[in-house]
Amino acid sequence: MKYLWPILLLAAAACLIVFFIRNRKDGKAYPVSTPQRIKIGELPVVIDQLQNKRTEFDFIGITSNGIDCIYVVRGDGCFHIEYEAIDRDQLEYIEKIKDFCEDNGYPVVLTTYGNKPDYPCGGPAPVIRIEKEMTAHRIVSLCEKIQSEIFGNNPATVYDVVP
Repeated sequence: MKYLWPILLLAAAACLIVFFIRNRKDGKAYPVSTPQRIKIGELPVVIDQLQNKRTEFDFIGITSNGIDCIYVVRGDGCFHIEYEAIDRDQLEYIEKIKDFCEDNGYPVVLTTYGNKPDYPCGGPAPVIRIEKEMTAHRIVSLCEKIQSEIFGNNPATVYDVVP
């Protein structure tokens, strides 16, 4: 019973903090950011935004389920595709992408950004980067092919565009 009042006081304080964070002085709630959702046919618009530096970062990712997240990275007038295995379920796709690239003549590099994976591996999460410099049109085509042939997605698949 002696611990009940401090717990109730902390709960009330937490509720007030959440209330003031969620509501501004003008009575409007702060906007909640939701990812843009596209189908693969709409990817050229997103790549155009990336090319024209109208994205938050110099890369975007598309994913329908978190596992199939491929990143398009803007370079000096060209693009690269990357895939990072943060989740254990993503590991098998590193090899699949590597084999796909070998079969299609795309050079790849295995690297890392030093991110900690969600599985024990004794090191940072692996990243596979397709090193071929590509135009916006070619990058869209390759993204479509990877999503279809490697991840089994189709033109009706809806993707979140992630920063």
